[in-house]
Amino acid sequence: MLLGVNCYALIHETLDKSVDIQTLINHFSDVDIILIEGFKDETIPKIMCHRSANQKPLFIDNFIVAIACDESIETNLQKLNINETSQIAEFIKSYFELNNVIKLNLLY
Repeated sequence: MLLGVNCYALIHETLDKSVDIQTLINHFSDVDIILIEGFKDETIPKIMCHRSANQKPLFIDNFIVAIACDESIETNLQKLNINETSQIAEFIKSYFELNNVIKLNLLY
């Protein structure tokens, strides 16, 4: 358990099985937005975060709605500056408003 003055986090280990995304989402109530890191194989809208220094291949599937990166990438997708958090936040807000989306996955 991680504790802070006004918050806590409980870590639950699942030794024999991985947890599905819907099970995790069901732990939350009365929230406006849930940002999820990972789960790149889920069929939900995603923002791909790409840093050139990591030297990893760019992952793009049919559910990527934008790419946040630190280099010029040739794509038809919305491009965001990974170092401009306010730009990314504004994109997420606009995306939810335009598409009435219930979840968006943030990939690293």
